[in-house]
Amino acid sequence: MDSFPNRPACLRCGLSVHRILSDAIHTKTKYPKLGRLVAQGVLINECGKTKQTGQPSHITWWVYPGIEREKFFATISEED
Repeated sequence: MDSFPNRPACLRCGLSVHRILSDAIHTKTKYPKLGRLVAQGVLINECGKTKQTGQPSHITWWVYPGIEREKFFATISEED
């Protein structure tokens, strides 16, 4: 939760998701500590709460307890 200490705690507790692949790749390049993978998936209401935050394609996802996040995504890019 210390990656962006100037952001509100509620945003720092959420996961960043992008609706547009090129935006996800841009974020991965800009913040290499986030990892080298990009995954694609579909979120349904039962996964948790989401809200558009930041740029138009950026969503913050607050995952409900007990949700296995990896079940909703598949890796599509490992490019650096």
